[in-house]
Amino acid sequence: MALKIHPVHGAFSPADKELYPVYQLCLDRGVPVILHSGTSSFPGSRTSFGNPELLSDVVAGSPAA
Repeated sequence: MALKIHPVHGAFSPADKELYPVYQLCLDRGVPVILHSGTSSFPGSRTSFGNPELLSDVVAGSPAA
């Protein structure tokens, strides 16, 4: 089991503070979080949100870091 987020397709930042409780729940339960990164040709996609560097603050603030 894992959580895969699609910020490119959903046009949201993976570093959005509203996701922190979700990341914490995954950490508490040992569930990996996978980020869909890269480009997409789907209408409305935002490639800029697929940059893995957006997660650097999330990872740095994690107790598991």
